[in-house]
Amino acid sequence: MVELSRIAEIGDTVEHLRQSVTDFGDLFTAPEWAEFTHATTLTPDELLGLVRTRSHYLTATPARRAEVDHQVRTLLHTHPDLADQQAITLPYTTLVARARRT
Repeated sequence: MVELSRIAEIGDTVEHLRQSVTDFGDLFTAPEWAEFTHATTLTPDELLGLVRTRSHYLTATPARRAEVDHQVRTLLHTHPDLADQQAITLPYTTLVARARRT
């Protein structure tokens, strides 16, 4: 899924967020972190549809959108874990930060 994230310019990684979000200002305690993993199963067409909902795609030029579509389709047909699959399990990690008001 690293390659899909690169193609679709999908968000920050958990580690990057943990390193870059170190506080919420003087009025709050240091953040407490929790991670929740889950997955969703999509068809190849649904995966392409999901990529098309991302802000980087929606704000891209028509040429860039066509390039992303092509790259995702190529990935779906050539990646050993994705080629010829009718269903793709897409893993997610949700990172939650909680800070208490001091």
